[in-house]
Amino acid sequence: MDRYDHTALTQWTAEVLQAAGISEPHASVASPLLVRTSLRGIDAHGISRIPVYLQRIAAGEITSNDPQSEWRDGALHVDGGGALGQVAATFAVDQVVQATEKVATAACVIENCGHLSALGIFALQAAEQGRVALVCQRTPAVMGLPGSPRANIGNNPLAFAAPERGETPLVFDMANSVAARGRIQQAARDNAPIPDDWAVGEDGQPTTEAAAALLGYLRPMSGYKGIGLAMMVEVLTSGLAGWPALAGDAP
Repeated sequence: MDRYDHTALTQWTAEVLQAAGISEPHASVASPLLVRTSLRGIDAHGISRIPVYLQRIAAGEITSNDPQSEWRDGALHVDGGGALGQVAATFAVDQVVQATEKVATAACVIENCGHLSALGIFALQAAEQGRVALVCQRTPAVMGLPGSPRANIGNNPLAFAAPERGETPLVFDMANSVAARGRIQQAARDNAPIPDDWAVGEDGQPTTEAAAALLGYLRPMSGYKGIGLAMMVEVLTSGLAGWPALAGDAP
């Protein structure tokens, strides 16, 4: 396996994003977060996402617009303006952390931004500033229970982080599927098999072929318990938040 210095890789990532049309300030926010995600062992949500980001930048789906926000109905509402998810989420975390200087808890809703990548990174940002954070995201329908003819709910991830005095913050980050879709996408790129309990193909049968899994749907972790947690995230991020739009795509 080839190894690269993380500082050089961060600089390279920023330069690639800028060459594609992303502003220097936005690239300087996103690139270290993508590299840090890979360094934490979650490469399927780290720099391996760059090719997809470049496609979306070229298509005009990701921009260098600065996120905008307003406090309304007791919550911070952030419009990402089509910016990279790392930019919009960091912007949101900074404002919510500032708000909790005066109040015990603060809620935030993000819409209209690029792929958020690993949610734990943003919970970690808050924990490193002395806050306890819960971050969750609604995704497109990619998951279903065995026997379902198609995907009928997102694998709606959630992340939790808390500071520990004198220690590295506690971080927990999970999708509600047996495996995140990003890991299956990575396996498809590597032409590698996947365990037969990860996903179901178009024929409704468990599959070990990653490409077939991407055409079917993911299986929930712990059966109905995974579906239940996904429904909880769905309610928090769409029903209570009041936003029908999806922030980014499936993890």
